[in-house]
Amino acid sequence: MSPETRPSESRDRILAEARTLFLERGFAETSMQDIAEAVGMTKAALYYHFNDKTDLFSTMAFTEMERVNQGLRDRCSAERPLRENLVDAAAFLFESMDGDVPRLLIDAFKHLCVEDRLAMQSQKPDFERKAIAMILADSIEKGDIRKGMDPELLASLWFGMIFYQLQELHVQGHLAKPAPELSITIADLFLHGVVETGSHGGV
Repeated sequence: MSPETRPSESRDRILAEARTLFLERGFAETSMQDIAEAVGMTKAALYYHFNDKTDLFSTMAFTEMERVNQGLRDRCSAERPLRENLVDAAAFLFESMDGDVPRLLIDAFKHLCVEDRLAMQSQKPDFERKAIAMILADSIEKGDIRKGMDPELLASLWFGMIFYQLQELHVQGHLAKPAPELSITIADLFLHGVVETGSHGGV
């Protein structure tokens, strides 16, 4: 192992152990000393990598969000039909956000001061709308979606439907439908609307 790789590997080990402890004990009940002991290093060595617990937590949350983002990008391809991309991407988001990521964030935000919340939010990456926007732009170019539509706005609206359902999940404890079925419903509603073909919807 070269000396250059050790800081990076130590940092990854810290993030992995911290993630486990934050999930098991919660943000408030996990100390930097606990994390240092779990990793097998001194607390001083831990502070070499992170300024404080908030810095460590926000870095770990950033890593988790990037993992979700990469998974979403992996499920979007211009070579596949648009509907398949949207269904698979929605199903992946429902699966990914029905678990550790929101629990970590919700728990931490209960205990952080306003300044720390804002600092964490400033470091948090936006959800990867570019992958969805790109496949929508490609569909506009192909003529599958009518000309003149804004792919960035369309992507934002699609994400809005997904995240409203995720919000309901954490309020009600369950989705309106099983994730695979709900993913199909959202894709079809997004692509085709709610009125019958040829109908003016009573307008």
